[in-house]
Amino acid sequence: MRWVALISRGCFPIFSLEDKGKAKPDKLHDYIAETGRDPADMGIKSVIFIGEKTPDEWVSELAAYKRYNARHISFNTMGANFTTLETRLDAICCFKEIETEA
Repeated sequence: MRWVALISRGCFPIFSLEDKGKAKPDKLHDYIAETGRDPADMGIKSVIFIGEKTPDEWVSELAAYKRYNARHISFNTMGANFTTLETRLDAICCFKEIETEA
């Protein structure tokens, strides 16, 4: 993480920012500040793996990423046991509505 803080202009964490993962962005921001850079300048792109999560859990995870100025969030529907294209697209549209409102 120190190496990312020193030379990178962005990062791609692929872990949830809740529970065990919530301390990692704070640590990264501390390391960035130690280099004299502004943590707000670090671009963050990540992915929300929905699996069996509810839309409320999507909102919570999205809010956690936005607290760290995430600029791009992907929404991964693999492993969510959708049985039709329509249900998968419905979930994507639901997430887009949530993301737009957040």
